[in-house]
Amino acid sequence: MRIDNRASRIRSLLFLLIIVAFFPLIASYTDNIFTNKYESDYNDPQQVKTAILGNDPWWDSDWPYRILINVTNQESVDLKNYGVSIDFPYDDAEYIGKVNNTLKDIRIIEYASGVAYERKYYIFQDYPSTGEARIFFNTNVSASGSETDTYLYFGNMGVASTAVEDGLGYVKNGDFEYFPSGDTPTVSPYDPVGWNWSHNPPEDLIPAWGLIPNDPYTTTETVPIAYWQNALVNITSGHVRNVGYTYKWGTTEINLPAKRKDILRADDNYAGVVYSNSFVVPIVGNGDPSVDTIFLNLWRNVRVCSFDLEDGYFVRIINASAGLSNPDNHQVIGSPGYFEYFTGVGATNQGHTLANYSQGGSTSSGTVETLGVEEGLFGEIKLNLSNYMGMNVSLEVGMFGDEGIGGSDDVGFGQIDNVYFDYTVDTALNELQSQQSQIIIITRDVDGNIVPSAEVSIIQDGSVIDTQTTDDTGECTFSNINYGIYNFTVNYTFAPGVEQVVFNSTEANFGTSLWNTYNASNLDESFDLYLDIWTMDFEIVDWDDELLDDGYGNVKIYDDKGGTLLKELPLVNGTARFRWNNASFYYYEVSFNNTDYNSDYNNFLLNSSYIYRSDYVLNKKYYDHALPLATYDQNPGGNYYRVYERIYTNGSLTDFSTKKLINFNITLENMLDQIDNMTIYYIDKYNQTVGNEIYQNLTMSGTDFFKSIDIRSIDNDKLKSENYEAYGILIDVQGFRNGAHTGVIKINTSE
Repeated sequence: MRIDNRASRIRSLLFLLIIVAFFPLIASYTDNIFTNKYESDYNDPQQVKTAILGNDPWWDSDWPYRILINVTNQESVDLKNYGVSIDFPYDDAEYIGKVNNTLKDIRIIEYASGVAYERKYYIFQDYPSTGEARIFFNTNVSASGSETDTYLYFGNMGVASTAVEDGLGYVKNGDFEYFPSGDTPTVSPYDPVGWNWSHNPPEDLIPAWGLIPNDPYTTTETVPIAYWQNALVNITSGHVRNVGYTYKWGTTEINLPAKRKDILRADDNYAGVVYSNSFVVPIVGNGDPSVDTIFLNLWRNVRVCSFDLEDGYFVRIINASAGLSNPDNHQVIGSPGYFEYFTGVGATNQGHTLANYSQGGSTSSGTVETLGVEEGLFGEIKLNLSNYMGMNVSLEVGMFGDEGIGGSDDVGFGQIDNVYFDYTVDTALNELQSQQSQIIIITRDVDGNIVPSAEVSIIQDGSVIDTQTTDDTGECTFSNINYGIYNFTVNYTFAPGVEQVVFNSTEANFGTSLWNTYNASNLDESFDLYLDIWTMDFEIVDWDDELLDDGYGNVKIYDDKGGTLLKELPLVNGTARFRWNNASFYYYEVSFNNTDYNSDYNNFLLNSSYIYRSDYVLNKKYYDHALPLATYDQNPGGNYYRVYERIYTNGSLTDFSTKKLINFNITLENMLDQIDNMTIYYIDKYNQTVGNEIYQNLTMSGTDFFKSIDIRSIDNDKLKSENYEAYGILIDVQGFRNGAHTGVIKINTSE
């Protein structure tokens, strides 16, 4: 039978039915490695997971809980690596069982441009009260701003603590109010947490102007320890003052005599130094000390009697990076170095006057009185540390002198407290956040084809939580989903007014061992839902195998011969796609419909037949290929190997087939040779691969690799324009050969 029309000559048509098959999709991701371009305070940067909660991505899936910390800068300058603290009530009911009782699982994470960095921190446990923890850490915060990019993470019971002892932009225990449970801090000798005491004044205390002669005698106590004190005190009595707990060293006396003659015994052990653990001075603004300033507050109470030229008191900044364990190795650093430097007056000072040499030089700038009045070396001072921004330093305070030498009695003590930087930064804890999942749903038909435009609902305890529609790749995403067990239902619209439930895990699995199939227990979950849908791709060709692409053909599909018309599909480039329920059969008719002709030639039946599901199921859909490296190497004997092979559909390595590829897995297994790169191309209907690149990795390493690729998920414009018709793949794997060839390349196809 031959029909002529104006455009072409059409012969009796043959029908070619192509049905795609199933193979599971397994996503493969590349690690994101971030370079730490910020300050050295940060620990190693962490791999960042997909964002699932709050304003920032979850740092690590092994930490199931976190709390957002609001950090508010009250100042009009930017602060970088500024030490702050937060009080965490870890023993509250909502945290019990979630945080380790030793707090070893605590981590502080700050984000910068979406990259997570682990901050150094230390913890005072059971402070300021039992069941609370004060956690100190550094942060960056903008001027007059509030930051919401810092989190307290916990809940990983299998890790060790990473808390540090020092090195933060904060003077540890600068108010001397913390001491571990069980300590007796008011009994000498006692070194407060974060501080160190030595009776040995540093050897470099002699200033450049050489006023004070070296004193070799102040290395050990000269009287019994009963007369010596270095401990915390919290009293106000005599000359001792109280601002809570303060650190006191020197004589045990609380009242000093007014004159040397009134010193009744040689309780003159005042020489020595107290120095802080190391800390890094925060950076203000751009770190320019001529513009940006930062001050360290220090409260001190210094009382002496009978100090002469060889006795003195000082406050200075030393280089912590040079080591702190031995005071004789302490090094003054930066400018001004000494912030206070006072000595006795004259060779036989009888009272409590000290001369001020803080500015350097051999001439004092006046005197101060240290007895009986709340002035002189009493109260708070501000140390300008602007020149030290970013430096690792220690604050050192102490006294020196010829204590107990030649019957020359002199006596003194010092107190310090309230050591802190003077910028105000507030912190506050938000509500507890449990780790949540981002769930990717991929909808597929009974053969594994992706199904776009499916309406997916996620259900828990009988209630719909959210509904999403799958995109062109058959995917939809549910974000901020709490960990737990879920069900899914899927609706699909086959035709206008024809919408059906094509998947219902609640109905199908409730009360069975499969009811918890969809268990969200990780940051990222992916579930494939196989719908009650059968996809049929029609490709209509004439006797010459040319597509019926003149625009006049159509396909009608019925539920049975003479039954209900389900859908009428126009042929586009000779093809049409039909989706409906997975029935045992359908009946189709291919017609020619050109309204330019009279009714005898309109809607002319060209072909009709049944399509039986059983015919397709019995056909081969899956193929496995193994390419041993030793057999398929294109460069045997060389230093570099190359496997360059085609894998066609229908299970062949050599012959082109009209069967189409749905998806494939490629595995590089046990390859002791170094893998350098791999490129994969799809084979089009002309048996060509030019312009058909679908995957490339030029920076591979290691000996094993796995990748799963769904043809319809590939971002290739040429493949898309060809209606995702792939008839196989070409793989090109290259690497360095290390001795004898080992390993195998495995390809699993679904067609």
